[in-house]
Amino acid sequence: MEKQVNVNPNRAPAAAIAIARGWRAALAAGALALLASCGGGSLEQAFVPAGFVVFGDEQSLVLGTTDPATGATYPTGRKYGYNVGDNCSASELWTQYLLRVRGYSFAECAPANTAVTAGGMKARPRARLADVAAQVDAYLATGPTDRMLATVMAGTWDLIDLYVEVRDGRLSLAQANEQAKVRGQQLGQQIVRLSNAGVRVLVVTTFNPVYSPWGQAQRNANPGVDVAGVLRALTESFNIQAAITFQGAGLDGRKVGWYDAASEVQQVVENGTARANVGIGDWTTPLCANSTATLNPANPDPTDPDLPACVTPRAGITNVNLYLWSGAVTLGPQMHARIGLRVQNLLAVLPL
Repeated sequence: MEKQVNVNPNRAPAAAIAIARGWRAALAAGALALLASCGGGSLEQAFVPAGFVVFGDEQSLVLGTTDPATGATYPTGRKYGYNVGDNCSASELWTQYLLRVRGYSFAECAPANTAVTAGGMKARPRARLADVAAQVDAYLATGPTDRMLATVMAGTWDLIDLYVEVRDGRLSLAQANEQAKVRGQQLGQQIVRLSNAGVRVLVVTTFNPVYSPWGQAQRNANPGVDVAGVLRALTESFNIQAAITFQGAGLDGRKVGWYDAASEVQQVVENGTARANVGIGDWTTPLCANSTATLNPANPDPTDPDLPACVTPRAGITNVNLYLWSGAVTLGPQMHARIGLRVQNLLAVLPL
């Protein structure tokens, strides 16, 4: 039996071409899957998780009734995105979608007729890679149970931090790009740690922050900085190095699934046909009325401290699903649904 595994991060900046050269894989509808083949390449057995554990930042986070970042309390669980009143299961995050189609939910938001998953929610607001490592530390200390699936989506805040260092002249692009590779390696190392503990891992790549409302505001506020070029280089180096790291440890599609959300967000922003296919009509405006980051584009930290309380769209918005973004750097409900569908389809075909 021969196993063939290829990784080809979609587009490499000049600084990363040497790393990416020789890596080949097929990109299907923006999803990059690490596939392990046996014989004719047939699926040996679909992986059926016994529980889910979620690592990362607010792109994956379902809050309980208390926000760990601010201490704010809510009558029901909330999300860092659009909330439909106190119905935390409406306008799902991609992580909620992935669990719901399998009959599971999180303790932080558990609709009737669903089973609360083992493992659960470890993601935290504005988590950097050091925080993700701490999340993994805490989880592994508990002793993972059998047939667990971990989801990992992280890196946005590391990329923002590195961009600010370049923007403000504290790092050159070359220096920041090396740091992006280090952060990507750190992410890959967490994937390896989880896999070594017997946990299957589903990775969703972080998108380029330049496409967010915050990133667009940065471009407007800093005409002397190649904001797009800097963030593109950092994002691609980060995602490439994460893939190189875990594949270098011998992990393949039997252990890790990889969905390239970065490429899909890019396509939605840059390609009208892709936007129509996803159902996005506005890719520049945050739909939440209390998203403040674009009002202060010089602010390097788009914290949106009130975003979990977002239950009101901006004036004139009648269809929240048309908006790519909920807040400064948080995806909207339609894109979450898209990612949820993609990773669900990926999980159905990977021989994890």
